[in-house]
Amino acid sequence: MSEYLADDRPIDEAEFTRRACDPAASVVVEACAGSGKTWLLVGRIVRLLLAGSEPSEILAITFTRRAAQEMRARLLRDLQELASAADESVVASLCARGMPPAAARASIGRARTLYERVLTARVPLTIDTFHGWFWQLLARAPLGSAVPFAPTLAETTGRLRADAWLHFNAALARAEHAAERAAWERLLDAVGEEAARNLLLQMLDKRAEWWSFAAGDEERAIARALQPLAAAGKDDPRAALRASAFVPALRQLLACWQSLAKAGNHVQAAIDAAAQWLDAPAPDPVQDYAAACALLLTTEGTPRKALAPEAIAKKLARDDGAYAHAHAAACAELQRIESAVATWRAYRLNEAALPCGRLLIAIYQRLKEQEIDFTDLEWHAHRLLADPDCAAYMHSRLDARYRHLLLDEFQDTNPLQWQVLQSWLAAYDGSGGRPTVFIVGDPKQSIYRFRRADARVFDAALELLRRDYGAAHLRTNVTRRNAAQVIAVLNRVLPGANPLYQPQSTRSADTGAFVLLPPVAAVA
Repeated sequence: MSEYLADDRPIDEAEFTRRACDPAASVVVEACAGSGKTWLLVGRIVRLLLAGSEPSEILAITFTRRAAQEMRARLLRDLQELASAADESVVASLCARGMPPAAARASIGRARTLYERVLTARVPLTIDTFHGWFWQLLARAPLGSAVPFAPTLAETTGRLRADAWLHFNAALARAEHAAERAAWERLLDAVGEEAARNLLLQMLDKRAEWWSFAAGDEERAIARALQPLAAAGKDDPRAALRASAFVPALRQLLACWQSLAKAGNHVQAAIDAAAQWLDAPAPDPVQDYAAACALLLTTEGTPRKALAPEAIAKKLARDDGAYAHAHAAACAELQRIESAVATWRAYRLNEAALPCGRLLIAIYQRLKEQEIDFTDLEWHAHRLLADPDCAAYMHSRLDARYRHLLLDEFQDTNPLQWQVLQSWLAAYDGSGGRPTVFIVGDPKQSIYRFRRADARVFDAALELLRRDYGAAHLRTNVTRRNAAQVIAVLNRVLPGANPLYQPQSTRSADTGAFVLLPPVAAVA
């Protein structure tokens, strides 16, 4: 693989930087750790300012407040250097950010003014987190938009969640929540108390996604959520085993085993177990199915080798394929039932969990009153840009201000955050005046799944921006941070462990060393 790619074509480093920093183009950059992603983003901001963009027209979003502060500090430091450095240093700095030498030299005067322009801008350049930007959106929300008036932000919600759980348990004892109490009891029977509690708390964490799915009608939303699983039916599929194709197939197998001139220990054990299973009355469906599986399948659910056609057919007096056919039919039926059981369990689990989760969410929201948390921020921002009653007003405010959108560490974006951005971008519908979009990240570094981040959002954004914005897709696996020995070990170990990993190279002059420490003995 080439060190630098543009839409899967090899390019050199200079071309990579030129295209990434081009202020007129939309770009998606996929780059490994230590490759200079943030430097590239800040360099693009410098080029935007140099091309005449006002500070107020630029919106840069990153994942944490610390990262936003560091990005702002780096930008101001770079602009200060452009303001005070010698001419040749300014030219070198601009060339490093993708400008041709002649254009860089002609831009020296403008480059020296950027620091003052940014510091004295009446409306400042916005470098913020998603949640910080969403807070700004809420401040611009029109009256009647159902955004709480003068809300306070609850940055820590542990106490609120604990209180909501206590209130949830109290609510289950009341007559009006008899249906939810019955569902909770089924959930406890299915997975136990700790797993049931964790399941509902996860739904609480993802309540914005639930609201988006429900679209204002939570009763129908539960039915819609269950519909894909409804094919399994409401009865345990294992109860129908005795009426399935498994029984005649097993009788055929038993006849073949009994016809063998000499049955080994494995076959004799199968004969005895099959005869007993066929003659015995059907016990509990779960036990009956487990006993049937034990006849032909291993504990991993694969066919037992000792009873496979290749082991038995050669011992038969006449091999007409009947054994292989019966064996395949019996195993396939057991595996079909196993798949149906998994779907049935999922149906039962969701049927019980969704009403309980809905009640817990309602209690949690009621306890917060005028407080909103980060999930609420995302939900209100999504609703403001997607709801026809508010969207036109919000889009006009956004379109009048921002002309350039830059997104750092995009692999940590969650689907709802992307939906907010997509609602904004989709409003242009091919019309003029759409902003340029710059995305940089590395899907294999996505580490915030616990905050609902999903690396697949990166692929969705890439597809949309390539289709609607003509965005280039730039990729590099050149790091400037990691030592050569570290990279060598990673290139040996990770390709088989992570399908997203591509071999890396390094510009670091440090050879380094990779030291594998011995295991630490457990402390009694």
